[in-house]
Amino acid sequence: CRECPPSHLQLISVPAVCEYKMNEHDFLSLLHELFASPLHESSSWIPHSILKPIQSYACRSAIKFGDELTMMEMEDMMTQLNTCSFPFQCAHG
Repeated sequence: CRECPPSHLQLISVPAVCEYKMNEHDFLSLLHELFASPLHESSSWIPHSILKPIQSYACRSAIKFGDELTMMEMEDMMTQLNTCSFPFQCAHG
């Protein structure tokens, strides 16, 4: 914002993660995580406020007990499962 003092931020839009639109609390939590945490050596570090909606989306999108699958879907799933590092660990850990 050109009119804002240097100590202020102007929020143009709210981030969305996996179709989950952050509310004010979520966004402030994300900022706190980013500013409070030390620089991580691992490029795979994901802030909890981002990881939580991703995990929730993965869980809701997962095949559940009782879902009907075709033979092709089952074969594809087994092929994909063979490529996973941790094939029997859910998104929640």
